[in-house]
Amino acid sequence: GLLIGDERRLTMGQGRPFLLQMELESADAVDPERLAVLEAPLKTLLGLKKSLKRAENETNPQLSDDQLETAAAAVKDLSLQAEKTPYAALVADIARDVESQQRRSGDVSKLAERFVGQTAATLNLKALSGKAVAPDDSAQKILVLHFWTYRGDPLVEPYGQVGYLEFLHGKRRKLGVNVYGVAVDARFGEAASQTAAKRDVQKLRDFMNLSYPIVLDDGQFLARFGDPRRVGAKLPLWVVVGPDGKIAHYHAGVYDVKPDEGLRSLDEVVVELSKQQPPAEEKSTE
Repeated sequence: GLLIGDERRLTMGQGRPFLLQMELESADAVDPERLAVLEAPLKTLLGLKKSLKRAENETNPQLSDDQLETAAAAVKDLSLQAEKTPYAALVADIARDVESQQRRSGDVSKLAERFVGQTAATLNLKALSGKAVAPDDSAQKILVLHFWTYRGDPLVEPYGQVGYLEFLHGKRRKLGVNVYGVAVDARFGEAASQTAAKRDVQKLRDFMNLSYPIVLDDGQFLARFGDPRRVGAKLPLWVVVGPDGKIAHYHAGVYDVKPDEGLRSLDEVVVELSKQQPPAEEKSTE
């Protein structure tokens, strides 16, 4: 019943085939007492994996706030159990990563506290088509800004969650919700690299069949909202501006979503804000 070999065929890079082979070189029997010591951290690790409820092939290391809380609660016991076992190095890595993510989460929370309730910077950028977006286009409307790279290469799931955002755009624009994808790329600040950067955005937009407008930012507009990358977090950054021109919602990173609910927490924000919009002016029939 001992596994002595395994192999798997893989395709990596630009379609190059690889064969991964593993063979057992040696095996040592352990006494029942030592086996109990080794089983304790393994059991806790498997329990933690189950509690995090991550997708089977999930590769994004970023955890949600709830997942971080769960992992942090397990780390102390894990560290004690893994001491002087082959799991010690793995558990040490987990502990460092959880601590690092908690620190980043705290820094992002401070950014949200700093910006929510403040008057938002005026949207005055050019769209992918080259047309300038006038500030008046979003006056007294709900504005959803989705700061992300919008690069078509490499295409990595969940694609900045733009698919869910596209659905929200189609569902809520009748409420006066204006969605803008803000493609953040330093190349837009250099004339020589603008064309290549635009091609990347175009590729992503076509691949995801996006209908909401995408505007171009070399990073300066993002900086006016507190670039979360400066505190070690990653894009996307989601900012919702209310009809009064003030920031009502600020979220860095992807949302924790259920496929059948999509961006539920973001949707709840825009629906609530829609109740604050001034009524549309009625045209005179005289």
